[in-house]
Amino acid sequence: MILNADTPVEEYSFFLNYTEEHGDDYDGMVLYIAPGSNDSFKKSVLPRLQNLLVDKLEIVR
Repeated sequence: MILNADTPVEEYSFFLNYTEEHGDDYDGMVLYIAPGSNDSFKKSVLPRLQNLLVDKLEIVR
């Protein structure tokens, strides 16, 4: 969980869950990012991830 100092846990910015999955849709390591606010994620984080990971990034809603 990512949050600013002195912020209550309920007001987190992002919750990260890194896991390994095998199945029809995924095979391998998966990073789930749950934003506290969708607008914040789309404006500040998603463009950076797209630049960094290019074709390795798959967005699943």
